[in-house]
Amino acid sequence: FQLALQCGNIASAKESAEKLEKTDPKSGKACWEQLGVEALRQGVCHIVEEAYMKTSNFDRLSFLYTITGNTTNLKKMLDIASQFRKDKNAVVSQFHNTLYLGDVESRVDCLKKAGMLRLAYVTAAVHGLQGVAETLAKELKEKTPDLNSIPNISTAKLLKPPVPIIRAQKKQDYNWPLVEVSSGYFDGIDISKIDLNAPDPEEKDPYDDEEGDDILENDDDMKNGGMGDLGGWLSEEKEKKKKAGADTPSAGGGDGWGGDGDDFGLGDLGLDDETNDNGMGVEDGKGEEGDDDDNFFVYPSPGKSWETKWSESSNLAGDLAAAGQFDMALHSLNRQIGAVNFKSLESKLMNVNNMAHASLPMMYGIPSVSVPLQRMDSNETPLGLPRLCFSMPHCVDMLQQAYRFVSSGNFPKALETFRSILSTIPVLEVATTDDEKKLVDLKGICREYITGLRIEAKRRETKEPAKESALAAYFSRQKMQPMHQVRALLNAVKIAFKLKNYKATAAFCRRILELYVSGDKAQLSKVVKPAQIRALLKKTEGLNTDAVKVDYREGEALILDLKTLTPIDKDAKVYRCPYCFSTYGSQGGICDTCGIAKIGADVSPYRPKQGGGSSGWR
Repeated sequence: FQLALQCGNIASAKESAEKLEKTDPKSGKACWEQLGVEALRQGVCHIVEEAYMKTSNFDRLSFLYTITGNTTNLKKMLDIASQFRKDKNAVVSQFHNTLYLGDVESRVDCLKKAGMLRLAYVTAAVHGLQGVAETLAKELKEKTPDLNSIPNISTAKLLKPPVPIIRAQKKQDYNWPLVEVSSGYFDGIDISKIDLNAPDPEEKDPYDDEEGDDILENDDDMKNGGMGDLGGWLSEEKEKKKKAGADTPSAGGGDGWGGDGDDFGLGDLGLDDETNDNGMGVEDGKGEEGDDDDNFFVYPSPGKSWETKWSESSNLAGDLAAAGQFDMALHSLNRQIGAVNFKSLESKLMNVNNMAHASLPMMYGIPSVSVPLQRMDSNETPLGLPRLCFSMPHCVDMLQQAYRFVSSGNFPKALETFRSILSTIPVLEVATTDDEKKLVDLKGICREYITGLRIEAKRRETKEPAKESALAAYFSRQKMQPMHQVRALLNAVKIAFKLKNYKATAAFCRRILELYVSGDKAQLSKVVKPAQIRALLKKTEGLNTDAVKVDYREGEALILDLKTLTPIDKDAKVYRCPYCFSTYGSQGGICDTCGIAKIGADVSPYRPKQGGGSSGWR
C-alpha cells in the first residue's frame, strides 16, 4: 500500500486498502485515510468520496459534494446528520449542511433541536418564515428578540454557496483531467502467471498459411464466438481465391522460382499498372479489396508556432526575447554589443516577452487563449514579427523626463533614467536609416549626461580645491542642453574665481556668452545675467593669471578615462565600450557608463536580415 501510494498509483493503493480492511480493520481505516488525502491531491474525486465514506468523515464528504455541485448527495448528508447520526458533532454537521444547501427551514429546525430558540426565531423572521416565527415567538414570550435592534435587516440576503456551471454526469467525470500515458511493452506482463518451468513450444513456420487456416477453420471458438468475425472474413477470402482460379498464382508448391508465366509470380503486384499506391501494392485510403477505410485518419502535421517563426525570421534581441528564446537573445547581445552584464536588461527582455501576447480569458477550468501580437509596417501589413512594447517615442519620453530631473537638480533620478534608456535601446526595432541615426544620437546624449552626472557626484565628494575645480571644468565640457551646460559653466566660474584662477574664469565666461548669443536668450536669461558675466570677464581678462595649478587646459582636446574620471594622455591607447563608446585607459571590466558591455570587446556589426522586416542599430 505504501509503495503504491508513494508512486501515486491510486488504483493499486485502493486494492491494497480493501485487502487490509478485511484482515485488519484498524490498519485498513488508516490506509483509507491516507488514500483519501492522496486521491484529493491528484483530483480523483470518486476515490476521495469512497475514502470519506469508509472513514465516516462526513464533514469533508459534505464539503466535497458542495464544491462539486452534487446537491442530491448533499441532501442525503443532511438526512444522515439529522436522523441517523448520534455523535456529538451531528448537530454541527446538520447545521453546516443546511448552510451549504441554503435550506432555511432545516436550519431553523436544527437551531430548535439545539435549544437556540432565540436564534431560530431571528433566522425565521429574517428569511420571511412568518408562521414559524410566530410559533417561536409564542414559546419565547417576553424573551422574544427585538428585530429592530438588528442593523441592516431590510437589506439582508440569503447566503448560498455558488453552484458550479458545469456538472458531471458520472462520478468519474468529477475527476481532474489527466494526461494519458501509453503503457510500455512490459507493463502488461504479469510475471506471476508465467510458468518458468514450461517446455519451449515447438518451432513452427510463421508463414505456413495452410496450417493456420486449418486451425482457424476447425476451431469451434472461432466459429461460434470469440474471434468469429475473423474466421468469417478468412472464409470469404478463400472463396474469392477459388473464384479467381488460374488468374492468381498458387500459394502452394511451384516450379522452383518460376510459375505459370515468366513474371516469376510478380504479376499480381501490379507493377505494370500506373496506380496511386502507397508502396505496398494497396491504393491510398483503401484496403486489399479496394474498400474505403472510413475509420482511418491521419492527423495533419502541426505547423510552426509564432514563437518559432519569430526566432527564425529575426536576430534582433527584442524579437528573440518575445519568442521566449532568451539564451539566443543574450548571445546575440553579447556578439553585437559585447554585453556581459544582463542585470539591467533582464526586466526589459521580460517585459518584451510578456507584452508580445494578448491573453483571452475563457470559462472556469479552461485555460486562457494566448494571441500573439504582430508588428505592422506603414501600410498596416503584418510583418510576421512580434510587436515590441518599447519604441523610439517611448525612449524620447524617458529622455524628456531625464531632462526635467536634471533641471530640477534631482541628479540620482536623472542618472537612473539615462541608464534605463541605454538598457532599452538594445531591444528596440528600427525600420529606417533615419531612426537608426536617431538611436545613435540618443546613445551619445545618454553617454554625455551620465558622464557629466558622475563627474558632478564625484566633485561633491572631493575636498581638494584643485581637483574640485578640474572636475567642474570636465563637467562643463560634456555635450548637454544649453540650459544645463550654462549651469555647469556657472559652477565652474564660481569655483575657479574662488581659487583666483582668473585665466580659467575668463575662459568659462567666454563660453557662457557664446551659448547665450547662439541659444534661446529668453530661456537662458532665467539662469544667467549677461551683464554680470561681461563685467566678470573684463575683470579677469585684466588679471589673466591662475593661482592654483589644475589638471585642465581650456581649448585642448579632452578625453577622459571614465573609470577614474581623469584625462587620458595624448599618446596613450584609448579603449572604448563597444556599445556606448565610452572611453577608457585600460581594457577589460564592465563599462561604468552603460553597465552592460565589456570594455574593449571585439564585436561583429549588427546586420538585420533582409525581407524579415527586422531592422536594428549599429
